[in-house]
Amino acid sequence: MKYDEYNKYIAEYLNSNITVKDLAKKYNLSYYGLQHQISKRNIKRIHNYGEEINYARSIKNKLINDYIPGETSLKSLAEKYNINNYKTIADVLKENNIKTVKPKLISKKILKEASEYYINNNVSIINCAKKFKIGKNTLYNYLKENNLIRSPGVYQKDISYNENFFDKIDTEEKAYWLGFIMADGYTRLNKKNNPAQTSIEISKRDIEILNAFRNSIESNHIIRERSRRTVTGKISEICSITISSEYLTSKLISYGVVPNKTYIGYINEEIFNNNEELIFHYLRGYSDGDGTINKNKGNYVFKLVIKSESILNTIKNWIKKYCNIEPKIKLEKDKLGSAYRLSIQNKKEYFIFLDKLYKNANIYLDRKYQIYLDHKKFAVPEEKP
Repeated sequence: MKYDEYNKYIAEYLNSNITVKDLAKKYNLSYYGLQHQISKRNIKRIHNYGEEINYARSIKNKLINDYIPGETSLKSLAEKYNINNYKTIADVLKENNIKTVKPKLISKKILKEASEYYINNNVSIINCAKKFKIGKNTLYNYLKENNLIRSPGVYQKDISYNENFFDKIDTEEKAYWLGFIMADGYTRLNKKNNPAQTSIEISKRDIEILNAFRNSIESNHIIRERSRRTVTGKISEICSITISSEYLTSKLISYGVVPNKTYIGYINEEIFNNNEELIFHYLRGYSDGDGTINKNKGNYVFKLVIKSESILNTIKNWIKKYCNIEPKIKLEKDKLGSAYRLSIQNKKEYFIFLDKLYKNANIYLDRKYQIYLDHKKFAVPEEKP
């Protein structure tokens, strides 16, 4: 608003008992802008002067407290306190020896990574912002704009679970979940203020398997659900569970579920002590995570896609040793990189392997187990009485 445009409002101020605060509110003006124009004209009015001064001080204090150099913009403060002139805010900050620093431009990629970390982990906005070295207000505004702020009560405090679950791999449950985590989970080491973590992230259609995992480790962790855009641009619905535990995570790492396991993971064979049953429970878990069972043009196919050569060789040797089957290995390349495809395509060998995979099985991904049963039903005719 120009200098002369304030005259009519100042005239009303002089000819009445209205306060600057009420006058600004009446005409939807910036209080501080109006007060500034009155001061420039050297206009002083005795009545209500103390009230005016107190209100001016309160606005000044709010501006000083809310401003964070390099994070808060003058525009956001102007909008918040209905101040028309950014220079007015700059003058207040300057009077109090606060240097104005233009906010840094944060890339959408960083904001997206920070928001995903916030969603998938029990961290506050403040700690999440610190981790990604961005302003807490910047992150808060991004989360708010994208409707990603957690509802009250989602942040867990009283978490319970069996931290010693993986101490010794001596049962079907432990072997299966170790294999499943090797395929669809990941570990993260303790860094700065962030605890070591183990996470599993899968398609939402298989959420029942996460509930089964939670029951196995006697956990009350929240299973989070969200939408995610894949590298191909497709939107997928996923669910995940994250356990913050240095002890449990270190155990899994000692078994080969290392950070960045996709490429450098390995299977610690010693933990199974050549126990064939445990090995196949482990393989079933791995298969439920990264395996495919299907029938293509009359051909039965079991397939695993593996990027770690060490894991590939261990699984290949197990299948050869316990099933007398030599699986086919093929190196495939696409836009996401290179991966080995291990497959069993001979019908007889297919059922030899899957029969062992599901022998005495009590834990499995139901969707894949049903495919196996359907294949077995139609491939092997029932004996006539």
